[in-house]
Amino acid sequence: MTITMDSQDTPQKTLRTSAFVTDQASARVEHLWRFLGSAEFTKETLRSLLGDDAKSSYDKLRLAKLLAEKIENNSINTQTALLAFVKQPRCWLSFKVGERESTVLPNAQDPHLLFTSFDQSGLFGPIQEYGINKAWYVVTERIHLGGRNWVRWHAIAEIGSDYLAITWIGFGYEKEDRHETFSYWNFLPSVFQRVERHIGGAWRHSNLHSLMLNDLWNKYQDNPDYTWVNERVRAESNGIVFNAHAGYTDFDGSGLEKLARKVARQNLGALGMTEGQNPTELVLLEKSVLRTFIKEWGTKAFQVKLNRREHGREVPLFRAYVYFGASLARIAANAQLSGSLTSPKFTQDSLQHIYCYSRYGLSERTLEFLLSEIRQHKRGRDENS
Repeated sequence: MTITMDSQDTPQKTLRTSAFVTDQASARVEHLWRFLGSAEFTKETLRSLLGDDAKSSYDKLRLAKLLAEKIENNSINTQTALLAFVKQPRCWLSFKVGERESTVLPNAQDPHLLFTSFDQSGLFGPIQEYGINKAWYVVTERIHLGGRNWVRWHAIAEIGSDYLAITWIGFGYEKEDRHETFSYWNFLPSVFQRVERHIGGAWRHSNLHSLMLNDLWNKYQDNPDYTWVNERVRAESNGIVFNAHAGYTDFDGSGLEKLARKVARQNLGALGMTEGQNPTELVLLEKSVLRTFIKEWGTKAFQVKLNRREHGREVPLFRAYVYFGASLARIAANAQLSGSLTSPKFTQDSLQHIYCYSRYGLSERTLEFLLSEIRQHKRGRDENS
C-alpha cells in the first residue's frame, strides 16, 4: 500500500491507503503523479501510455512521475490519458439496462479538469472515442479521512445504447491503530441518480437474482460443454443466516456440493435407505439440498465460476460474486423488525452489484457476458410473445 506524504515528502504515520489522497498544500504536478500512481491507474495502463519510454526496470511510482511530466509538457495528449483511464476494467460493477433519450450526450464539467484540479466533486464528461458507440462520464467524491487527508474517489459511468454501467475500485485505509473500509454502497445510489438525471432516459436494474439462479443455472449447471462451480452463497430466512464458501474444488465438486452430498446421505440413512441401493434417489436428494441452499433460502449473494470446455481444457468464461441487493421497502421492513427507531441504513447487501475477478476479465468481460445473456433472453421472450 502507498504511504501518503505531506508537501515536504515526510511520511504521515497515521494513514496508509492505495487510494488517491489529495491535500491543498501540494503542488499540482505532485497531485498529478499521486493520481497516476494510485490504485486508480494500473501499472499496465501507465506503461501503455508511455510506450517505449516505460523501461522494464521502472516501478509504478517512477512511471507515474514520468507520465505526469509528459502530460504537463503536452508530450502526451490528455484526451488519450482520459480514455485510457475510463476504459480500464475494474473489480466492482453495477449496471442498469434501458435506453437513453438521445444519441447526443449532454456536456458536464470538462473531464480534462481531472488532471489539473484535484479538490472538486462532480460529474465530468462525456469522454468519447471516435467510431465507438459508447461514452463515459466520471463522478468524483471527496472523502475526508482526517487531518489534511482527502481521498478523491472515482466512479466511472459507461453508457451504451441499452445499458448504463458504473465501475469503481474500493479501498481500505489504516488510520492510527485500526483498519477502515470505504463504504461505497452509501455513494453508488446517488452516482446513478446524478448520471441518470444528466443523460435522461429510462433505466432499471436487471433482475440478477432470476438471471443467475434461474436462467443461467438452467442453461449451464448440467451442460456437458461447460463447468459450473457453485463457489459461495449467503442467505437469510426466518432469522437464520446461511453463509457457505466452497473452498477448494476437486473432482468431487466444490465444498458446497460436498456439503449437499453429506446432508443428502444423512437424510437417505434416516429414511432407512442406502447409497448403494438407491443411487438415483441420492442424486435427486443431493440436487434438492443444493437447490435449497442456493436458491430457496432468501439468497442475498451468490458466487459462481463458469468455464467452457474446449479440446480437453477449461476456458475461463465468467466468474463473479453477485450481491442481489434489496429494495428500500425491504430495508425499511428489516429495520422495523429489528426494533430500530432510526432511519434504515444501507449496507453492502442493499446495493445490487458485482465483484469481478481479474482472470475472468474484471468488469469488462463480466458486463459483456451478462449483457449478452440478458439480450438473448429478451430476444427469446420477444419471439415467443
